[in-house]
Amino acid sequence: MEDIDNDNHFLIMTLKEYIILEEDIQKLRKALKERNDKKVLLAETLICYIKEKDISINLDGKYQGKEIRCEHIERLSSINEKNMDKTIRDFIDNPDMANTLLARINETRKKKTVEKLKIAKPKKTSKLPTSDDIANILGD
Repeated sequence: MEDIDNDNHFLIMTLKEYIILEEDIQKLRKALKERNDKKVLLAETLICYIKEKDISINLDGKYQGKEIRCEHIERLSSINEKNMDKTIRDFIDNPDMANTLLARINETRKKKTVEKLKIAKPKKTSKLPTSDDIANILGD
């Protein structure tokens, strides 16, 4: 009986710590998003100014010896399955050959399985603790 109590206590303490960390991470993600949004706006302003004046800006402090300049970079989007499928079918007139090629491509893809925790509404047949149980765990 004591082992069960210890197991329950360990589970409750671990769950409580996990939920606290989850809440902290959500707050940090929100703060990070706000800072990134502000950084994008500031970057747009700096890009306009630097392009208009055709200059670069030398930096001081911990960025001594570096500069901010406007660079033009072109990137291709990643290949997605829908576009690849359409392109192959448009290019190869033989549907069987196109299907064979798409099947071979799919066979070479690597499958990755990851287990993770997710906080979500309980499924109908779930054995998860009730909201009252969680409130008791959190000490509310």
